[in-house]
Order: sequence, then structure tokens, then C-alpha cells
Amino acid sequence: MTNRLMIDVLLVEDNRLIAFNQKQELEKNDFRVLVAHTKEQVFEILKEHAPEVVIMDVNLNDDINGVELMIKIHEKYGFVKNIFITGYSVNELQPSVEDVKPLAILEKPVRMEILLDLLCID
Repeated sequence: MTNRLMIDVLLVEDNRLIAFNQKQELEKNDFRVLVAHTKEQVFEILKEHAPEVVIMDVNLNDDINGVELMIKIHEKYGFVKNIFITGYSVNELQPSVEDVKPLAILEKPVRMEILLDLLCID
């Protein structure tokens, strides 16, 4: 699969194995992928890069969850397209993410073809 437009993606996932596997799949499909495992890494990356989309795990093993982190990203850098990945029910999460207007909320395990479809932009 080749995208019409190669885009930069920031993948925020605290589980290193999941992050590695998702990064490989995305790169196989011509996406440029930056990976962060902590909120500190997210802000270090954002100092130097401006990804078109942030793929954010909701339950980060950090003092902040993915929704709160996405709100902070928007406050500091302006709106960034985002996709949430969660082990929670989408219905439970929906009200808490309204302010960050995600492209989608995907339940784990993520079907890569759905994620790839969301990332393909004209």
C-alpha cells in the first residue's frame, strides 16, 4: 500500500513491544514514524518535529493519561490531528475526548488496516 502523501506520525505508546510492532507496520506502509514512550519524550520530539497525526495510547504508564497529554499538546502547539487507542470501551471514553476532536478512537487490539485507512489522506 502506498499513500498518496507520506505523512509524519507520532506514536505515543508506553508498551515498547506494541510500539515496535505498530511502528514497523506503519513504516512498511510508507509512514514516517516517531515513537515516544513518556510525556517527556513527547515534548522533546515536538520541539523539533511537527507530525501531522498523533496516535495516542489512552492508558500511559505515566502521571498523566493520553487524553490529558493530548490536551496539553493542543494547548502548547495548537490543534494536531489525533487518534486514540484504548483498552477501554469507546463509549466510556467518548465524552472525555470531545475537546481534542480525535479522528477516531480504536479499541485494542488495533486492526492495522483500520488504522492505515484513517491515516491515508489525499
